Amino acid sequence: MAWQEAVARLAQERTQAETCAALIKARGDAPARDRAAMAYGAAKAEVDGVIAGLVAALAKNADPTSLRDLTPRLDRAAGGRESLCRTAQSLVPAAPGAKGGPVAEIVGAVVEPLIGAMKDLLIDARDRDAAARRTIQTQVEAAAWTPFSDIAPATF
Repeated sequence: MAWQEAVARLAQERTQAETCAALIKARGDAPARDRAAMAYGAAKAEVDGVIAGLVAALAKNADPTSLRDLTPRLDRAAGGRESLCRTAQSLVPAAPGAKGGPVAEIVGAVVEPLIGAMKDLLIDARDRDAAARRTIQTQVEAAAWTPFSDIAPATF
């Protein structure tokens, strides 16, 4: 996995998780919100570990593949986020004729431009100097998830 792929995946997972958490906080009952907080927290912990590892790899001028557990950690985080988003999706009725429902529409509108911009910024990152590594580090750290308690319920 190259830098641009790692950063793009982190950003995608964050956007999706925070969108789904906001929907659950707005529409879910207390048990659903509690389950969401636990799922979000577990996935966030995986992402926090990935971010710490990527920052360390950058400091050593290594590439993301130097983290042997990068893909399994990202997969575990994605699994937690998927569980969270399934709960959110169950709380929002799909619009007639819509593909993927409102969650997919919101996430799709945000994620695609973000991934494109991040790819543009991070192409050939391994060949860049220390200033470029600091830029990548900033992008990696910016992908950190907001604490569940700080996510405002979605408004409709």
